[in-house]
Amino acid sequence: MAGLDDVKRNLADWCAVAADRTAEAAKVTSRRYDKFAIGREVDKRLAELGGLVYDGLEAGREDLLSDARVGELVSAVKGLIAEREAKDDEIAGIRQEHADRRRAAADGEAPAAPQSRVADPEFSD
Repeated sequence: MAGLDDVKRNLADWCAVAADRTAEAAKVTSRRYDKFAIGREVDKRLAELGGLVYDGLEAGREDLLSDARVGELVSAVKGLIAEREAKDDEIAGIRQEHADRRRAAADGEAPAAPQSRVADPEFSD
């Protein structure tokens, strides 16, 4: 029966690792999707800014850079770029958190956060 207990323990450990990696991938993918959406918004704002500048140059406006709408668009783009960089920081933090948790588990330490376990009595320790 010791062999069966080892198999059950190994299976439970494998399930915990799979759940942790799946959670990490889901969080990272969510942030990547957010980053993609922000990038599309940056592109839209830059296209709008380019159109505004083009129209102003065609009309012979020399005060184009002092236009309030140009300032608003430049400010919006800068804010969106900062938001996109914050998503990169979030992704790096998620990866670091999960790497630390895996390292602690490999060293035999208690995990930093509780890991979910299968609630099936057949797989309980």
